[in-house]
Amino acid sequence: MVSDLLHEPSAPAVVPSPTRTHAVRASAACARSTNVHDPRQREAQPQRVYRLTDEQKQRLADMQEEQELAGIRAWNRRPCGYRTDQELTRLIATGPVEERHEDKAAVAAEATERALQE
Repeated sequence: MVSDLLHEPSAPAVVPSPTRTHAVRASAACARSTNVHDPRQREAQPQRVYRLTDEQKQRLADMQEEQELAGIRAWNRRPCGYRTDQELTRLIATGPVEERHEDKAAVAAEATERALQE
């Protein structure tokens, strides 16, 4: 009979909780790690203070002097010189207008050159 082929539906699958899964992963990562994860222990450890030796200070001064003599600018210097932000903004805004004036002057200079060559 057909009723013999029909069975009771199976129980719904158990879905793990995302928070429990995350907690299990975190605890497994801590168990594998050899680093200290307790912030109190990290704060209790003394901070290392690095100091340059006299030789390193002298070498640094020599390198800075060589860079100045070679004309190499430091990476943190402004690429557009020492202009203020307002000056840079004005130059950017007036650039196309000045470009058109220079183009007109170049065309006039070329016309004058051709007239002189004739």
